Amino acid sequence: CTIVDQSHYLGVLMAEHYCIFVQLHAEYKREDDEYLAHRVSQSVSVSQFIKFTSRGADLTLLCGDLNLEPVDLGYKLIRNNAKLGDAWLDKVKQ
Repeated sequence: CTIVDQSHYLGVLMAEHYCIFVQLHAEYKREDDEYLAHRVSQSVSVSQFIKFTSRGADLTLLCGDLNLEPVDLGYKLIRNNAKLGDAWLDKVKQ
């Protein structure tokens, strides 16, 4: 599901923002993860979708249950390919 809302008035600027909701396959056993390939494939698809659909957006939010940790390949693929920041990790660095 993608919500595109171009009607919000922020100060004197019109802002276009995208909110993308996803749920990637769950991880049941980290040490023997039979669904790792599924999550990596889903991560590539999500990152490409975000990259190609949110080009003109002032703000892009990725919401949902990614079933990923910051050290996971899928997480890094989404952040790097879609050029997204992580509000929590970026705040921790400050």
